[in-house]
Amino acid sequence: MAHRPVVGFRGVLPHHRECFERVRPGFAAHGFDLRWNATAADFFACWGATAAKGVPGDVLIFECGYLGDRLKNWSVAWNGLNNRGHAPACIPNRADWSAQMSPWRSQDGYALILGQVRGDRSLDECPDYEGFLASSGVALADAGYVVRFRAHPKDGSLRVKGVPSIATDTLSDALDRARVCLTWNSNSAVDAIMAGIPVIVWDKGSMALQVAAYRDIAERRPWRNDWLRFVEARQWSLPELERGDFLPWLLQSR
Repeated sequence: MAHRPVVGFRGVLPHHRECFERVRPGFAAHGFDLRWNATAADFFACWGATAAKGVPGDVLIFECGYLGDRLKNWSVAWNGLNNRGHAPACIPNRADWSAQMSPWRSQDGYALILGQVRGDRSLDECPDYEGFLASSGVALADAGYVVRFRAHPKDGSLRVKGVPSIATDTLSDALDRARVCLTWNSNSAVDAIMAGIPVIVWDKGSMALQVAAYRDIAERRPWRNDWLRFVEARQWSLPELERGDFLPWLLQSR
């Protein structure tokens, strides 16, 4: 009997197990034996960057996606999250999100600082997140903007010194009155870009990096179609994940 390559799925939490059960049929359909917490494997997989810590060799990391319902579209990439993960640059004949992308806006409004969850792995490269937020508020105000802050729903107590917080039911409501957004690397930057709002990011791991101003208080409005193909190639719908459609493409880029 031919050897079936073993993929070790690392996990401890219930949602890790949920991911494992969701993608296992797709791995099997492509000839791989996905095993829960296998210690020896041809390569490894997991949900989220925390579970990937200390795993030897290449790790295929699953996480919430970027476009549409993030719980129904998962990101998949090698050895990192967001723009730090490695995946094919473009995958043809898949979901086209261009109809959901609004034209660039040029409107009066506030500069919106998009908050993230303190302690999240996406902030590993930001040693003083609250200090970053405060200095960002000052820089935006010095550039002549009216500045507002929106806390992440999972860290609603976070405040920025000198910057009024806004309370809105949805991110969309907050973006409706924004002229520009600033964030360390929140995936809300993708929502802003899709809504036609210029974005400033401070981390190269941001999925909006290609079309954002990087560490510069500026409003960029570049061509976005190539960027959108880049983002589309890094997320997969639940049916695609269950079928394992992602595997041939990801294995090519390993």
